[in-house]
Amino acid sequence: MLHKPKILIIDELETVLDLMEEAINFENEYELFQESKKINSHNVILNEKPDFVLLCADSSASLLTADSLLKLKECPPFVLMGKLFENENDEEAKSVIKRFKPLDTIKLPFELDEICEKLENVSFTAEGYVDGLTGLWKKPVFDYKLNKLMKKKPDGIFFSVSLNAYSFAANPSTPLQIQMAVFALKNRFEDALLGISGNIVLGFLPTNRPVKDTEKRINAAIDEMLEAAEKPIIYIPAGACESKDYNYSPEDMLIAADKAMAYSGVEGKNKVKFFKKS
Repeated sequence: MLHKPKILIIDELETVLDLMEEAINFENEYELFQESKKINSHNVILNEKPDFVLLCADSSASLLTADSLLKLKECPPFVLMGKLFENENDEEAKSVIKRFKPLDTIKLPFELDEICEKLENVSFTAEGYVDGLTGLWKKPVFDYKLNKLMKKKPDGIFFSVSLNAYSFAANPSTPLQIQMAVFALKNRFEDALLGISGNIVLGFLPTNRPVKDTEKRINAAIDEMLEAAEKPIIYIPAGACESKDYNYSPEDMLIAADKAMAYSGVEGKNKVKFFKKS
């Protein structure tokens, strides 16, 4: 992790802390506190400043404790956990969500991978590692997640798409244009890891399909991005490479995609270019 997130757990069952230790803290990446006779949640918030509160919404006693935290000036955001969220239309669930305005909800029982991913994402969100304009991960998180993913050596496509043209397209560009352009990429690549570095959108799409398929998807997204630009006519360069060609190295893939993006800016005219080792 980029830092060691602190989580305050509010649940009347003592087994929850053991469960969370096993589920998410097997490498001691988190600092966990659980409300108990020995640990007071108010003191934890004031002295330890947790990143978020993991609250069991199935327990009325836990909900009462959490209600008292809402009165604190520095109350951290909540993540709600419970069987209560099995039915999204449940009126009680809706009421609890309205009350605590959580960053996320977790159904019980949960899948280990799912809860690890959710809590990791919540930690980064609480830290402010989401770009406010585009909703994409900032580069430190993108790098962290990509390095973690590459340890599994997945086949896929790494790509870079430049938004630099928007900096002068509207003299200056409007936030809405940037948002619409990025929305086109997010919409086309829901199954990809996406991040942003300055005016460059970075992505990794795990896939075993032919390169031509991903090339078409990126070009289709670029077409939608051009529509968001309105006027004047601009060029959007994009570069990509295959992970297996670069031994699943995030650093080498970024260099290759940047080179390909430079070629695209000269030759491509709104078409992605692929870079491959000779």
